[in-house]
Amino acid sequence: MIQVNWDEKDKSIIRLEISGEWTWEEYHDGTHKIAELMNTVDYRVDVIMEMGDAGPLPMSAASLHLHSGLERTPENHGVTVIVEADKLTRMVIESLDRVLPAARDHFFFAGSVSAARRVILVQRGASLSSGLDSETRPIIPRN
Repeated sequence: MIQVNWDEKDKSIIRLEISGEWTWEEYHDGTHKIAELMNTVDYRVDVIMEMGDAGPLPMSAASLHLHSGLERTPENHGVTVIVEADKLTRMVIESLDRVLPAARDHFFFAGSVSAARRVILVQRGASLSSGLDSETRPIIPRN
C-alpha cells in the first residue's frame, strides 16, 4: 500500500509511505498525487519516501517505472530522500542516478525520517546557524 500526504511538520515536504506488498500501479498513482500536491504551491517541495515497512521492489523494469515517475515531477520538485531502502532498491536507484542526467542529485538515502529531514535542509542550503531545532539540525561530519 502507498499513501501520499503533506508532512505534518513542514508543508514543503510530501511524505510517500510504502508499506507491505505494493505494485507499480500504486507507485504511479502515488507519483500522480505527488505532482498534484506540488502543483498547488509555487515553492520548492521535497519528498520523503518511507520504505521501512515496504515489501520487496516489484519486479519488471524497475528503472523504467522510476524514470516515468521522475518525468512526471513538476519544476518545483527538489529532492527525494528514500528512508530505509533495502539493498535492491538502493542498487536500482543508484544505477538510475548514473544513467539518467535528470536523476542526478535528486535522490538521497537516509536511515530515518529525522535524517531525511536533515538531508533536505542541507540540500536547501541550511547551515548550523539557521536556527534549526535539535531534531532537524544538520550533522556536519568532521574531517
